[in-house]
Amino acid sequence: MIFLDRNDVPRPPVFAWGEFLKTKEDAREFYSLPTSQRRQRQFDWSKVDRLLESVRPTLSIFSHGKCAYCERPLENGFSFIVDFFRPRGGALELDGTTSPDHYWWLAFEWNNLLPACPSCNLAKANRFPTKHARGQTGTTSRKGLFKEGPFLIDPTRDRPASHLGYAAQGLINGITDQGSITIEILALNRTELVEARAQALRRLNRVLEVLAVNPERHVVPETRELVAMLQPDQPFQGLLRDRLQAALKELPIVGTTINSIWRQIMGKRPPKWFPRTEKTSRPTKITFRKLPTEIWMEGPLGGKKARQAKEAYYTGARRLERIEIENFKSIRRLEIAVPHPRKGESWIMLLGENGAGKSSVLQAIALALAGENTVKKLDLRATD
Repeated sequence: MIFLDRNDVPRPPVFAWGEFLKTKEDAREFYSLPTSQRRQRQFDWSKVDRLLESVRPTLSIFSHGKCAYCERPLENGFSFIVDFFRPRGGALELDGTTSPDHYWWLAFEWNNLLPACPSCNLAKANRFPTKHARGQTGTTSRKGLFKEGPFLIDPTRDRPASHLGYAAQGLINGITDQGSITIEILALNRTELVEARAQALRRLNRVLEVLAVNPERHVVPETRELVAMLQPDQPFQGLLRDRLQAALKELPIVGTTINSIWRQIMGKRPPKWFPRTEKTSRPTKITFRKLPTEIWMEGPLGGKKARQAKEAYYTGARRLERIEIENFKSIRRLEIAVPHPRKGESWIMLLGENGAGKSSVLQAIALALAGENTVKKLDLRATD
């Protein structure tokens, strides 16, 4: 995750359209009714969703064609979910309580929209925990919303690099409570992301190793490759920048070489995040800084309550990525790679003849998800 500047793009015109403003007023009238009068009713968001389709090009441009959360390239640049950073209803807190009306009014605000891949959007759902009380209905100012103390990183307001760190295997670690909770909410360490980040990291390390051996020579092919990797439209810039900055602290002379080549290729100085370096003697190795692996237990919750709260809060955010069943009922061995959902997809079907084992697969999944303690309490056995 990297910082995204909304000032790089103009505000989409849809927010001034008469139809959009009329829909916003309809929503205001609906949510101004007493809760008892709308308990069995729901506001129709379909018109809002249709109108917000027009913001897709702008979202794609200012996010460099990537998911604002995980930084994976958006398919075709436009195949993504228009995500509401603060949900438009049923905001879920850490303790499991929900606020039904938060934050319907922000569904009409440009500053609350982000492009998200289906996986991040599905994991995030309506989870939006805050450190302090939620803002009053209608609060739209950045200052007023900031007072809530949101635990989810906003890439357009926060500086993700201050909250997230990276390990050698492609894992993301939380440096702060906000970072750790963001990782959990968005499932940023899901298997396919870790593997993709690890691949990008191997590529970066290969280039850095060449430059480390030849620090004072302009190793043009490798340096050009590095400059290309560090462009904002390339995936996993948060990881690559973090790794590069750590490396250049130990090999500052390499930074001078990269700085020079960057000017030659791009015709301008490196971006602000690029570390300013001076020539010094170079050390013999590059290492990763050590990061805490579990900030949650030291943060807003602690001890046993923390573990229980975490388990309850994120159970709904988990999704199956791979299923392996062995020696269960009639199944000797079975492996299923669960495809990632695309826009509009929410179901996966198991098709097979009677007696093929469809129910056994579901039972095995249920047992695994229930956990060992629950299975023991219910006195369930795989042989039943």
